[in-house]
Amino acid sequence: MVASPNVSRIIVVVLDGLRSDAIPLFALPTLTRLARHGASTFAASTVSPSVTAAAMGSLFTGVRPVDHGLSSDRFRVPKPRVPLQPLPRVMRDAGIPTFTFLAKLPLLYRPLAARLARIAGVQEAWFRGVGAVEILAAARDTLSHQRRGLFVFHWPDGDRAGHAHGWTSRPYGRAIRQMDEALGVLDALTGASGDPDTLLIAMADYGGGGKEFRNHDSTHKHDRTIPLILSGGAVVTGQLAPLSSLLDVPATIAWAMGATVPSGYAGRPRSMANSFLTRLSRGDRALFLRFALQHETSSITRRAWRAITHLGGARFTLGVTLAPLAVGGQWRDGAQRALTILIVSHLIVQGVKRTVGRPRPSRGTSCATLIVEPDKFSFPSGHAAAAMSIALGYASLSPAAGPLLAALAIVVGFSRVALAVHYPGDVVAGQCIAVVTEQCMAVVTGAALWMW
Repeated sequence: MVASPNVSRIIVVVLDGLRSDAIPLFALPTLTRLARHGASTFAASTVSPSVTAAAMGSLFTGVRPVDHGLSSDRFRVPKPRVPLQPLPRVMRDAGIPTFTFLAKLPLLYRPLAARLARIAGVQEAWFRGVGAVEILAAARDTLSHQRRGLFVFHWPDGDRAGHAHGWTSRPYGRAIRQMDEALGVLDALTGASGDPDTLLIAMADYGGGGKEFRNHDSTHKHDRTIPLILSGGAVVTGQLAPLSSLLDVPATIAWAMGATVPSGYAGRPRSMANSFLTRLSRGDRALFLRFALQHETSSITRRAWRAITHLGGARFTLGVTLAPLAVGGQWRDGAQRALTILIVSHLIVQGVKRTVGRPRPSRGTSCATLIVEPDKFSFPSGHAAAAMSIALGYASLSPAAGPLLAALAIVVGFSRVALAVHYPGDVVAGQCIAVVTEQCMAVVTGAALWMW
């Protein structure tokens, strides 16, 4: 963990009901830009149950719904199981004010909302407007005069459209585009994404349309998976650590503002926890975004790259190593070498994948994949390692053919980037694992498998 940046202003925007995959699906420019230049993941998890009261309760208290007591979609004065240290109260004790901006409530709910705000330690709570544009308009004066504090926005547009018309429907797309546009206006108004003294957090409270087209309370991944984007002048571009959660946000806010993070908080501050991946991600994401194909790419090009990428798949690589074993002679020797490198490098790749835990680009960027992902881990690339293993094994039969086989393996590795399932660094790492495996086996056997 690095030292706290001690920013003076944090702006949290909760985009109610925003599914992670909706960002690339509906091409939301502001969220795409913030994710590309900030620290982000599209694979963070929300709380259980995945409903507004439970999620917002966890955001304001730092603990799970079962502990803070709001375990349904009904707002009420909670009966917590554990002593609570609400985030606004933590901020207040550190001399930092909290301002909240939410949609207008029915008349009967307003006294309860005001009471909950006072209990939590909120300095000013505003309930004006029905959607993102109006809620933001109500906050303009406060934002222009207050340069210090915690500012929390809750925009209900996506959730409202999802319940009325279904998640990923056209009305839902219009609603989340409106939230995205409002987020762009907020960023322009505050200069948050480029301000080293400001941390902008854009996130959802839950997704939706997973188990039921017009609902969001289930264990389905589309209901429980949320985007989490950190932006600001002090934020290092890259991926947030694996297994990030809504519960990490309160701890991150307290940490970033220089306040003491309560020991009872369930989450932990989300800096770039994996320093190796931080360094790798800085240029890796830029290269990935440059070379990854888009859905607008011609179908012929997409099919061509899919055909190439299958040369590193399990069926092809096992087929070209197992079938020659029955032939005998020189081909059998090459197949044995290739199969040995393939198996050893595969075991290494799988071990590294589960140790490092780097999420796939689809979970850390706005790009959607153009082929099925074999698993959720990105680093290193198994296809790249497998293709290079086959190339190295058979290159021993004809050193002159070695460069051609290696070139083909490199193209197979690049296909993983083109199809948006791996970062370039994942591919290079997978290929290096195959090369190192071959060289180590050469030391063990006393003869190089491929004379370079």
